[in-house]
Amino acid sequence: MQAASTPGERGAGATPAVHLRVQTFDERAEQLGATTETAKAELVSTDRKTLWRYRERRIAPTLDVAMRWADRLGLKVEELWERVA
Repeated sequence: MQAASTPGERGAGATPAVHLRVQTFDERAEQLGATTETAKAELVSTDRKTLWRYRERRIAPTLDVAMRWADRLGLKVEELWERVA
């Protein structure tokens, strides 16, 4: 029996199908006053390590995370996250 995979885990070396639009994230976070990585992570209620994983495309967001981050930044989900084939 195989263990359940975690969100964003699609096999060894697989690239997640949804990526954070890093430039959009950074620009909006800075407009909202978050200028450090810690402040940006706190803005979307995560930690720096998790934010780094999204930036480096190591993990993909759950639908809940994608929607929550977009809402907190005042963006549409499609503006913040990019679906890749």
